[in-house]
Amino acid sequence: MSYPEAARQILLNPAAMEFHQENYPDDIFKANNYSRPVWYNTVQQFIVDILFINNSSLEQRLSYIGMTLRLIAPYTNQPDELQKRLLLCCEEINNNNFNQLYDNQQTSSDIQAGLLIKIFNFRIDLESKRNLIIAYERFDSIHKQLIEALSLANGDSDKQKKILQYGFNNNYTNYFKENTHIWINYIIYVFYQNDFPAKDMQKIYSDLIVDFFIIRGVLSAISSMRELNDDDVILVFQTYHRIRSHNKDFMKNINEICDEIKANNTILPLLLIKNS
Repeated sequence: MSYPEAARQILLNPAAMEFHQENYPDDIFKANNYSRPVWYNTVQQFIVDILFINNSSLEQRLSYIGMTLRLIAPYTNQPDELQKRLLLCCEEINNNNFNQLYDNQQTSSDIQAGLLIKIFNFRIDLESKRNLIIAYERFDSIHKQLIEALSLANGDSDKQKKILQYGFNNNYTNYFKENTHIWINYIIYVFYQNDFPAKDMQKIYSDLIVDFFIIRGVLSAISSMRELNDDDVILVFQTYHRIRSHNKDFMKNINEICDEIKANNTILPLLLIKNS
């Protein structure tokens, strides 16, 4: 994902993240002491199934995943109880209880513009000091588009909020209605990259939501000025992923900025998901 053409193949091809399984003799691969928990495949399939619910927005589906992880997290050492919790989550989704919780959740719309500006201003300063000229130039071009979109507000936070909402509700939504596979491909890519849900389920999910919040926010800003195209999407996803994955302190720095919201760490991802 750090390279433009790889990002293009991963994101734009609807079939890019479809997998099949093949069996090989045991002696082909070296033995590995790492073993996945017994519930790995069940939980992974459950989460992927949530991603493909047709009658819910992506934001709703991501919130359902977060609620599911919170309910099963205490039972990772109790497989039978964890299975019961998954069945409970399935019922909560089907009877719309999770959706009611989502509807009652506070939105990030009031803090979105301010957080995006802080995050990009902070990162652009750090990236300018690193010897990654091409990566910095691409990141800087995104930063400039964000600032250009929000400049019409003249620092008025309410106007900044309206600019991002306009971009999200119009050109952003129109583009992703026609390209629903892009976010799905990205999320599944992140899951497989991090062997989700075997390790640190909550942390991987929380980091994913921060990534989602930032990428969606920047694309909403660009969308407030014009229609989105594939090149815009590849630029933002690839450049962000390049900066994020090649800097070990990236998420630590971003989380420190997000901590200014004073939200509980288990609630923050759900707050960042909902933007309207």
